[in-house]
Amino acid sequence: DTASVCGDTNNGFVTLVNWNLLGDGVHTMRLVADGVAIDLSEFKVTTFGQEFLQGASGRYSLFDFPRRGSTAVIEWDQSSQNFVVAGTEEPVPDWRKDAYSLRYHWTRLLFWLVSIGSLIFILLL
Repeated sequence: DTASVCGDTNNGFVTLVNWNLLGDGVHTMRLVADGVAIDLSEFKVTTFGQEFLQGASGRYSLFDFPRRGSTAVIEWDQSSQNFVVAGTEEPVPDWRKDAYSLRYHWTRLLFWLVSIGSLIFILLL
């Protein structure tokens, strides 16, 4: 009861938990208010074989994330024991593909113009 310290009973508390202390596997958390469980949530713990991973590092690119053509860069953060977003990279235009596309469309346009020119020539005869 917190009424004597806080002056009311509409409050709560929070605590930090090292999930690795629970061990590998699926666990269930209950949210309790006024002695009644009002919600349940399952979560999975993977420990890497120790309670707190120290000295690890890694930086990786996640291609086509968060959208096609973009890249998210993630990096291991020891203090949060998780990967965090270190940055994003926007796609660099592929000029070879764009040049091919332009050449393709110009070729189609020229073919169409030649076809129309031939048709006009035949109609004039």
